[in-house]
Amino acid sequence: PAAARSGCSGDSAGATGHAWEVTVSVKRMSDQSAIVGSSRRKMDLDGARLAVERASVGLAHPAHRAASEQTLLEFRRSPHALPACRHILRTSGVVEACFQASTTLRDAALRDWAALPPEERAGLRQFCLSVLLGSNDNANAAAAPASTMPVVTSQLISVLAVMIKRAWLDVDETSLGTGATQSDYQRVALRVHEHRSRMLAEAEQAVSMSNTPHARVVGLNLFSAVITEFAPSTASPMHLPWDFHERCRVSLQNDFLSAFFSHGVGLAKTAAQTAFAPQGTDDGICLASLRLINTALSWDFQFTGQHGGGFGFGLSDKSAKGENSRASDGLSCDAVKIAPGVGWRDALLLPGAIDWVFTVYASGREAGAASRQSGVASGNTRIKNITSVTANARTAVSNMCALAGDVFPNKTEDPTEQTRRAHFGKCASSLSNALTPARQVVANARAGVGDAEETMADDARSIAALSAIHAPGDFFETSSSSFADTGASPTPLASTLGELTVALLDAGALLLENEGGALDEALRSCMEAWANLAERSRAGQEVGTFVGGGGAVDTDCPFPGQVETSRACAAVFETYLRAGLVAAASAAHEEDDGQEEEGKAGAAALDERLSLAARVGRAAPEESLALLCAAMEGKKNALAQALATQNVDPSETLEELWWLARLTPHVLCDPFEGEFPLPPESIAECTRRWTVNFGDGGNASGQKSPVETASTSYLNVVLLCLDENALAQGAVSPRLIETLCWGASRWVDTYLMPEDVGGSAHASVFGANRPSLSALGLVGDGESRVRGGIAKLANPSPFSEEGGGVHAVDALLKVALVALTRFPGEQSAQRVAAKMLLPALTRRRALCRACGSLESWRSLMECASGALGGMSGGFGNQSVPGSIPTSPTFPPEIHRLVTEAVCRAAEGLAGEQQCQEYITRALFAAAAGLRQIATNPDAVKHPTGELFAVCVLEALRGAARASAARSQAAVFAFFKEHFVSLLVLQRAGAESAQVSRLSLKLTEEFVEAQACFLAPSNASVLCGHCMKVIETYRVSGRGVLGDHGTTQQQQQQGSLRKERSREAYKEVKALLRMLTHVSSVDADVTASSSLDSGPNSEKLSEA
Repeated sequence: PAAARSGCSGDSAGATGHAWEVTVSVKRMSDQSAIVGSSRRKMDLDGARLAVERASVGLAHPAHRAASEQTLLEFRRSPHALPACRHILRTSGVVEACFQASTTLRDAALRDWAALPPEERAGLRQFCLSVLLGSNDNANAAAAPASTMPVVTSQLISVLAVMIKRAWLDVDETSLGTGATQSDYQRVALRVHEHRSRMLAEAEQAVSMSNTPHARVVGLNLFSAVITEFAPSTASPMHLPWDFHERCRVSLQNDFLSAFFSHGVGLAKTAAQTAFAPQGTDDGICLASLRLINTALSWDFQFTGQHGGGFGFGLSDKSAKGENSRASDGLSCDAVKIAPGVGWRDALLLPGAIDWVFTVYASGREAGAASRQSGVASGNTRIKNITSVTANARTAVSNMCALAGDVFPNKTEDPTEQTRRAHFGKCASSLSNALTPARQVVANARAGVGDAEETMADDARSIAALSAIHAPGDFFETSSSSFADTGASPTPLASTLGELTVALLDAGALLLENEGGALDEALRSCMEAWANLAERSRAGQEVGTFVGGGGAVDTDCPFPGQVETSRACAAVFETYLRAGLVAAASAAHEEDDGQEEEGKAGAAALDERLSLAARVGRAAPEESLALLCAAMEGKKNALAQALATQNVDPSETLEELWWLARLTPHVLCDPFEGEFPLPPESIAECTRRWTVNFGDGGNASGQKSPVETASTSYLNVVLLCLDENALAQGAVSPRLIETLCWGASRWVDTYLMPEDVGGSAHASVFGANRPSLSALGLVGDGESRVRGGIAKLANPSPFSEEGGGVHAVDALLKVALVALTRFPGEQSAQRVAAKMLLPALTRRRALCRACGSLESWRSLMECASGALGGMSGGFGNQSVPGSIPTSPTFPPEIHRLVTEAVCRAAEGLAGEQQCQEYITRALFAAAAGLRQIATNPDAVKHPTGELFAVCVLEALRGAARASAARSQAAVFAFFKEHFVSLLVLQRAGAESAQVSRLSLKLTEEFVEAQACFLAPSNASVLCGHCMKVIETYRVSGRGVLGDHGTTQQQQQQGSLRKERSREAYKEVKALLRMLTHVSSVDADVTASSSLDSGPNSEKLSEA
């Protein structure tokens, strides 16, 4: 080939320089006809091969990487790359070059596919098969070197799968036009199916003709790659419409997927019958078969028509009820479920169909253990083969555990559910054998013995999958036909799960050092399994899948497994609580517990783990809440003793209290998954049972209900914030206050002075008055129980407005004050108190009514006013350095949040005059600040003056947001009185991006809050103010960026211009949102006609 100058110099570059020249010439071969149809074809192909080999090797050398990349890119773009790729794959012995050639072959084939004749397309597939199987067109020629290169064969298998998919619709069933008859469609459909079957059959035929284990493995891997390629989530980009991929997916799923699975099962069963498969010495046939099986089962069966759910895992939108329901329909939507449908039932559930999977898994574990005991090195090939076979068998077992939906017969087809129970027994027996003894399994995982970590984590995950699919009672069966065919002792799977959970907790799975490790992951799966069992047993009782002889729900006879599940969950939660306190105590001596370093992500991860534990604890609320109460009281007393004793470090006790303060709200309070905050169903049911059994006076010993006792204990922990001794000794840290305020806000939303939300059990049990016993009867669902009774008991409910709720509000307000004022500069604690606790305390009208009558609330109002008013001392005297406003007590955000809560409490006042006086008092400091700024607007140009203006605007934003039905008129009157001062502030802060943006956002939020309340006259005033705000913004010129200037000026001011653009974007966005809200003001034309004509209209149009 003609050589082009490459610019490479030096001895090291000289060797590859010619190769790059030759490769560049490949691109020019179209003009020279150098590759195809010339007398120099062989020399040109050899030159291209040499160039690609040298460029591929050159990628590893930094000095030649750029030139090598350019060479390979040009080679990939060559219109004659296909013959060059075939030549390289036949003749080259360089792995890197063969890999590049296989990649280029795929890209070139997809690019030129439309121009290739059918014979050439088939020839490409045949070529790939010949290279993969080590055959050759010439019987006397040696096999292609690429067939012995694993990385190249893997890539070629993927290339061949892509070609099969690309040719899948070459014969199109949609090609018929109008007027076609049914026989025409049938004939075309038959031809389409034959075309697709022929492509797959030619691969199987080539494998069979080779008749070698290697060829068989290649065929299995090819079918796995085809399934992967046809799955939308793992498909290769082909630059084709999505409809192409979707039609390919539907065709493979309906016509070929189950055949792939059966093909893999047949070969795997044959291999498993020998002793070589578990040992990994069957040349990889069993391993490849298992991979094919797992790939087929990992398919997203979302359009099978078998109770297809939202994510394609066979989940029904509604749980099946009655005689047609099955335990495998499940009541949990969190677990991944494999629901292939009825068509797969025989292949998966017939006796003996998948038993060999469990045999291979058990044999693989035994072979691995025997090899390790004999001292075989972990890097030994035999050990690697055994580990691979065992891992894939374990994945197959996990897939079997995830089977769900219509693959199991319903109760009409199988009244005793024998098929499902037999399948569960096989899975349970296999998992029990793999995880027993649990302590030894955990010890091996901690020591890193073999694949013990993977075995423990995967099998625990499989148990979690079973818990989300099968009936809770199955986990506790000991003499069931479920175990009849397993040949193992009928050990309940719940026993194995309990032993593993306890072993993990005792091994320190909750310790900081194990976070994110195998122990942590396995424990999460175990806790999720217990939570699924608890929730499904309770849900099964409620939806009536367990019925009595008369066909109605038998509440006296619990759902199968419900009692056992509650007892087991109580024991697990006790162990978890004990292990969690140990882990918390050990974390006290760490420099960082991980939460501060990881920020919100670390706190979210901890809350996720604690929420799992809470789901388990709520399965037995009487026992779990008693344990929490004892732990909180014990640690609180231990802290008091430590503070009273000299030279005693309370760090561990404080850390334990912090952990308890984080866990308890998860158990007691609403998880915020619905519209209204309600206590968890099991917690409400616990209180209902207590009320039915003991009334409202407690039991014979005078004890209150577990929920009331736990709430009281938790509030006592929260009130540590008010302990002056603890505060003085530094025992109450901002971190502890932050957690206590967070938990208290959840408790307030759930229990404190709840409102009736339509006859809910929550309002009836925890509201102002408790219902009669008839209203809490045992018949019917929770809603009908509450609506049924009207008689009330004498004593009010705890934490209601008449039953002690006001005292709780007073105490929590004092806690919020401590969080806001006791630790200046600790913005995290201030933010939680202002953003979570105070809004919770003012979310309901009864709470607002209670707040308005308390001295602690007036203290909070004075605190908010003092924080803002303290900044304005000497605001107008800028000539004196000491007169510059000092730093605020609160950050600007805290001013907004506190003022919003203060103004929202006006909803608890009765009369309009009271609201007017209250709002005036609440916004006194902000009004004074506006007057001072209006008197001396130049002070805003000073940095601290700007900060003062920002704080005033943020406080007013809070007041605007708090506008509601009762306080709206008072808030509007306040703003109307200060419209002029607000415009002065906007003009004074025209040079400040923050002041300008907040001025516009304040107007936007004020208009949004007031739009639905205003009378026409007030609407006209509001629209007029908005027009003046727009005019002031136009005059300031902030929305105009100006020209770009010279190139040098652009370079010098580029970053400043980008920042100015971002500021202008935020301002104009607020301006447009304000206009949107203005347009929704319900004012008549007469009242607003002054805006539609005259000079004001011209100014508005100009703005």
